[in-house]
Amino acid sequence: MRIHELFLVVRRPWHIFRYFFAPASAILVIILVSQAAVSQESLPVAENSWIRVQNVGDYPAMLEVSHYDKSGMTSASEICPSKSCAAVPSGSGWTFFTETNSDLDGGFYGSTKITGEQPFVAVAGKDSLTAGTDGWYLTIGGDSYWQGGASSKLILPFVEYTAEKSSILHIQNASSESGACITIRYFIDSSLDIAALEPGNSSVECPQGGLYLESNESIVRNRFSFPFDIGFTGSVIIETSPVQVGDFVTSASEQAIVASVDTVSSDGMSFSNYRGFADSEGGRDIVLPIIQRKATTSGGFRGELWSTRFRITAVNPSVPTTANILFSGAMPDGTEFEADYEVSIYSSITCDQKMDGIKACLPDQVSLPSGFSGTVRISSDENIAVVVQRVSESGISGDYRGFTAREAGTQVVLPVVNKTLSPWGGHDGWNSTVHVQPFDGGRATVSFFYFSKDLPTGGFYRSVGEIIGSKIVHQGDDRFLPDDWIGSLIVVSTRPVVVLANLENAGFKGDPIMMYNGVSLD
Repeated sequence: MRIHELFLVVRRPWHIFRYFFAPASAILVIILVSQAAVSQESLPVAENSWIRVQNVGDYPAMLEVSHYDKSGMTSASEICPSKSCAAVPSGSGWTFFTETNSDLDGGFYGSTKITGEQPFVAVAGKDSLTAGTDGWYLTIGGDSYWQGGASSKLILPFVEYTAEKSSILHIQNASSESGACITIRYFIDSSLDIAALEPGNSSVECPQGGLYLESNESIVRNRFSFPFDIGFTGSVIIETSPVQVGDFVTSASEQAIVASVDTVSSDGMSFSNYRGFADSEGGRDIVLPIIQRKATTSGGFRGELWSTRFRITAVNPSVPTTANILFSGAMPDGTEFEADYEVSIYSSITCDQKMDGIKACLPDQVSLPSGFSGTVRISSDENIAVVVQRVSESGISGDYRGFTAREAGTQVVLPVVNKTLSPWGGHDGWNSTVHVQPFDGGRATVSFFYFSKDLPTGGFYRSVGEIIGSKIVHQGDDRFLPDDWIGSLIVVSTRPVVVLANLENAGFKGDPIMMYNGVSLD
């Protein structure tokens, strides 16, 4: 019988203190996310993780969830079926909350391994909730995980340590059987120069260099442990090297590591997260479904104006490559806009849609029109990985990973979607929107299949119809979905599509929005 495993970085309520610095100082980040503002005050912060697991097999799934501390030791475990949860039916999901796991101590930070006898995918979310003088402030971020996400090489395209934003890198040895040796290279944006390399020496366990991690052990790199000063913006490559324990050698290719990146703003009100790319997740044809310049979203979340910036990173950053970037979209009045530009990539390049010309990866003196909303297709000579950061005028942000052809499919699963879930303060609560786009930019006939135990016969079918270019579907507008609902969705299409989900709650201040990539089942 095949066993399916998945690895994540999680955390449980940790009441830490939020220290505030002047804008020129970087934010405080300790293992868990911390935030900063212009003040000398401190506020208690409770931060938690949750993991939504979606059974995509043919039979009910028996799941085992193991939580590991930073050293790799087991801190707690959960099993379904048990008194608290049943076996997860085919097509349905179950959410594991670290906050309600009494076996995890307050202050826990670590990682999680999920094992099941049926194939599954998951979404891991991270959030913190703070009481302010004018209401509750929420920050949330997360990403999707699947069983092919571990690799002997990882690419982290978007890493920053500046006065405005700072990243937190969570890195884990995903193996329960052997140690791992990892080397971390920090590349300066638009340069072949390496800002830092760690470690700089070898050891008994890592004779060819590398930092040794025990089985399931995890480490953090942040403003306190980065091997460089403030002012860095660029990308990170993590690779394994041979492990030697006595006479036994584990080759680099036999090792498996995973990573995730949090990005927190200096004012403390912006938080986003993405999962690191496995070596196999790079590609030469990338689609970015949502690209904007001072544009409103369909549905108009609190009237926010949104802009994006994306960073392209070469999977082999030591070798220069070129890429063609095609922008396609429209203005609110329907006026179409299209522009393309060829760029040279030296390790990585950042394309900021609020800027003009080359800084936006557009021809000289050309900028996207204000109100633009559309897509980008990137064709490159070598494999690349892309992360998009979407930020509103008030600072709300979310990250998503650029889609390769391998991630497009005729069946795409979203483990968590909501309709007015848990209303808050007179607002509708959590809602989701789903962006569907044929990978080739053409036409496709699309259907939605919603699943949850609260729906008749466990789920129902919804025809979306023909999509030309792209379409956004709001679960809050679907009168057939019950209020206060959480479930999962499988998008079925006549042609390969990419799917991007957005979870949001207008009842909170702060950064109450999270984006994640749909996972192809093809």
